[in-house]
Amino acid sequence: MLQVFEMIDLGEMLFFLGMEVKQKNGEIFISQRKYAKEILKKFRMENYNNMNSPICQKEKLCRDDVSEQVEEALYKSLIGCLMCLIKQDPIYCMQ
Repeated sequence: MLQVFEMIDLGEMLFFLGMEVKQKNGEIFISQRKYAKEILKKFRMENYNNMNSPICQKEKLCRDDVSEQVEEALYKSLIGCLMCLIKQDPIYCMQ
């Protein structure tokens, strides 16, 4: 390709389209860890602890709940980010 196109070697690729790229022993590993961390930071959740289920499984939900209202735009934004994160086709290793 160098004979046909003028190119500059910038070294190994670290990020591509927001995805982290690691190259090792002729293999390429693509990860969305950086994007996931950005989502946690955006919604101020980076210091939260892991848990198996984010909701009490025995909680009964009803339409006339008098609990604190959730900011709809913020909630929709979070769900959109999470859908984008999980909707991507998994690419783990290419040889």
